Amino acid sequence: FSAYGEPSGLQQSRYFWGIEDAGRKYEGSSRPRASGARGHSIPLSRSDAPRNGDSVLFGSEEVLTVVADLNNRTLTYWRDGRLLGTLVSNLPSNSYLYPVAVPFNAGVSVAITSVDGDPLSILSEYQIAQQRSREHENEAQRTRLSEQRERLIHDGGPTQDLVVVLKDIASWYIDEKSGKINQTASARLWYRCGMRLSHLRSILETKEGRCISADDFLGVVTSLIEEDETKRSHEKEPTEPSTQADPSTFQVGDRVELVEGYERCGDAAKGPLRPGETATVIQVEKGPKGDRRQSIRVLFSGRRWWYQPQALL
Repeated sequence: FSAYGEPSGLQQSRYFWGIEDAGRKYEGSSRPRASGARGHSIPLSRSDAPRNGDSVLFGSEEVLTVVADLNNRTLTYWRDGRLLGTLVSNLPSNSYLYPVAVPFNAGVSVAITSVDGDPLSILSEYQIAQQRSREHENEAQRTRLSEQRERLIHDGGPTQDLVVVLKDIASWYIDEKSGKINQTASARLWYRCGMRLSHLRSILETKEGRCISADDFLGVVTSLIEEDETKRSHEKEPTEPSTQADPSTFQVGDRVELVEGYERCGDAAKGPLRPGETATVIQVEKGPKGDRRQSIRVLFSGRRWWYQPQALL
């Protein structure tokens, strides 16, 4: 590094990993910075990194604690004992790292001292607290979804509110002259409701003029709900205890992150997720026996990736 005289030269260089008080992070770069470029900063939202009373990440007389996890190549931050989170990732794996603080105003002093206590213990406590918090959030989300479901499905069938909505949806596709839903419109209705077109074809073959009514549509949806409710009731029935525990309890909607040593789990290291970052489970692939979940698909920053359960927590 040689750009000591340039404004913000250090943090916008490819040699800096860290954060600035305005709420941006830097994760270096293997590419040289173009002349006049803003650098390689990434904005941190307030949900990612809470601000202080002055609406900045850190300021005057505040103590900023930084723990560098060289195994997972991340930087985790605290401000006056309050966790800000694992904000920086992709630390270089084969280089020396040096702590640095760059005051904005002249005459400002910064003291760089050691951390009181074992940094690994601090990170471990943080990970346990985060896991418990995610479990509470996931349980609250399941409760909300269950309450919403009760408004639509009750006693194994659709509620009156759902029936009204279904009839209203069917009315959009009814031909005004015949009062029926023709073959083309019914195909659109089936597709937009996520139902199998093969099922629709079998129904149309029994109908005169290959048209269906709103009651036919309502009957099919009711039948699907009843089948699903029957299946759910069977799943809730007690079973004989298994001698081998299910290695995964992931469900769609869970918030997950990588565990230590995730690199040893398939191609997890090639995925978009980095240690300390949180993704959402969007699909759970079950094994051939149906009860052993083997692959977890997550969504992170617009990218989807399959992970082995052992790589996530």
